[in-house]
Amino acid sequence: MALCVWTVIFTIGYVPDANLPDQQSPAAKVAVIWILLPGCLGGLIQLALLGGVVIGLTYGIRGLPGTAHQALAGIQRISVLIQLAADRLAAPVIAVNSQKAGLDRLWERIAFWKHRS
Repeated sequence: MALCVWTVIFTIGYVPDANLPDQQSPAAKVAVIWILLPGCLGGLIQLALLGGVVIGLTYGIRGLPGTAHQALAGIQRISVLIQLAADRLAAPVIAVNSQKAGLDRLWERIAFWKHRS
C-alpha cells in the first residue's frame, strides 16, 4: 500500500528534489491517480477478504470438535437404521434358505440310510 502511495506521489510531480520543476499537467496527474487507484483498492479488497477468511476459519475451527461429534453421531444413527432395515428385509430370505438347507440335509440323510440297507 505504501508503495502505491509513493508511486502516486512521484508520478504527479511531487519529487523530493526541489530543483526539478513540475512538468506534468493537472490532467496527467489526475489520470495517473485514476489508473493506480483501482490497483490500490483491489489490493485492499484482497487483503480484507484474506482477513475475513482467516477470521472465519478461526471461528470455524473452534467449533469443529463439537460439530464433528454431532455429525458423527447423526451418521451413526443413520447407519444403525439402515442396518436394521436391511436385517428386516433379509430375514424372510434367510428363513426360507435355512429351511430349504435343513430339508436338503434331511433328504441327504434319508438317502444315505436308503443306500445302506
